Amino acid sequence: MAIGYGATAVVWLTVLVVWLLIDLPDLHVVALTITSIAVAGLVPLLLWPFTKTIWAAIDHLADRTSPDYPSKEASDRASGNGGRERS
Repeated sequence: MAIGYGATAVVWLTVLVVWLLIDLPDLHVVALTITSIAVAGLVPLLLWPFTKTIWAAIDHLADRTSPDYPSKEASDRASGNGGRERS
């Protein structure tokens, strides 16, 4: 959620700055508000698969730093036991 929020904020700020550069001095507030709501609603939906994947990768990397994370190295697995640890 934090990644999606950050990406949405960057997209919205970009839209806002471009809008202001184009539309000033006669600012159309209603159109800007509708555009802002559309950006805030659509960008998270469009980026959901990507932000979910990034967060899953971060979570996986964080779990791997745990001392009790099971090793997947071939030298740590017994032969013929389906990859389970030796007992």
